[in-house]
Amino acid sequence: MAKRLYRCLKHKVALVPLEVTGNSKTAQDFAQHIKSWVPGEMIEVTDEDLGLEVYLADRIRLGRGQAWLDGFEFHVVSSFVEALGTLLKFGSKARPQLLSALDWIKAGAAGYADAKYGPDAIRNALDAIRTSAPKS
Repeated sequence: MAKRLYRCLKHKVALVPLEVTGNSKTAQDFAQHIKSWVPGEMIEVTDEDLGLEVYLADRIRLGRGQAWLDGFEFHVVSSFVEALGTLLKFGSKARPQLLSALDWIKAGAAGYADAKYGPDAIRNALDAIRTSAPKS
């Protein structure tokens, strides 16, 4: 469920994926997986990019509230908001598999900035993209 969290809210740094190798017997052996891991550069994240992660963390911690997004399943919200944000931030030709953790954080923030206000705000964001696109 929480695979869509890309940042540590406490430390405000991007999380990095940990390559898991081995078989099913060692899949949960965290110590084994970090034995040869060398941390890279820490990527700090700004407060303005916290929106989606804060919302998702609150959904886990507090459950659903009354917001429009709370009417949808957790994975639907995270996937849709990130897809919307990817379109808004990186354009229609963006290749999600090439996005970095920081790109996903920024995409999530961009999508959440509109999606949290509901369908009309989403429609307005999509209309803005449509009207600004070059005519073919």
